[in-house]
Amino acid sequence: MNICPLTYQPTAGKYSPEGLKKIAKNLTGLNPLNYSAEEQRHEAAKRAVKMSIQGVQPKISAVLDVSAGEFKIVD
Repeated sequence: MNICPLTYQPTAGKYSPEGLKKIAKNLTGLNPLNYSAEEQRHEAAKRAVKMSIQGVQPKISAVLDVSAGEFKIVD
């Protein structure tokens, strides 16, 4: 049994059905982002403008494709 990171309820999967509804009302499942932490940092660096602020974490933008139940990285 897992704990949903959105509702803190026990769940069989990663997210509870109520947690998924908080993200999008028609979302029935959510696939993990298919990037390792290192790949995410590389993608963030690739998309970043030439600015560096000490102590700021690299970030990537993503959109939720509800029908596919996954996030897709965007520029």
